[in-house]
Amino acid sequence: MLLTLRDVIPQAGNATTFVFTPDEPLIWKAGNSFHLEVMGDYAPIEHTFTISSAPAEGVVAITT
Repeated sequence: MLLTLRDVIPQAGNATTFVFTPDEPLIWKAGNSFHLEVMGDYAPIEHTFTISSAPAEGVVAITT
């Protein structure tokens, strides 16, 4: 599945929320996480994040 970055929202302190739009409908339950892979200079950079948006919002958000 492909997620497209839609928005970057500064939060309190050093926190930031990254909002993604999925390329197809996505269903998840509160508390689920997803594995993010971004191409780095020499190899993919991978990390797992808890989804901070509610399933009804239609977007996937992570807050770090």
